[in-house]
Amino acid sequence: MSMIPVPRNMKIQSMNPQMKIEFFTDEEISKENLLELEPEELQQKVTEKLKLNMNNGHPQKVIPINELRKYIEEGWEYIRDLGDKEAIVRLPNNQ
Repeated sequence: MSMIPVPRNMKIQSMNPQMKIEFFTDEEISKENLLELEPEELQQKVTEKLKLNMNNGHPQKVIPINELRKYIEEGWEYIRDLGDKEAIVRLPNNQ
């Protein structure tokens, strides 16, 4: 998965309320001092959270082989086939 671009001048307080709710809870914002982060740090936090939400935090996933192209296009990495009907993919940067 590639990094989610965050404009240089964007801070959490400039996000609309919908975006705040979808990405971070008020507790996360407070606990991790997200309002104080620089854009690059915020970008990293968003990317980490998105990775955790993909496949419920599990780095690998078994998928039907006919969906392999779609997963690769979404940023998943191909690991290997499981017979002729399934394949294993993983989130990027998980060895």
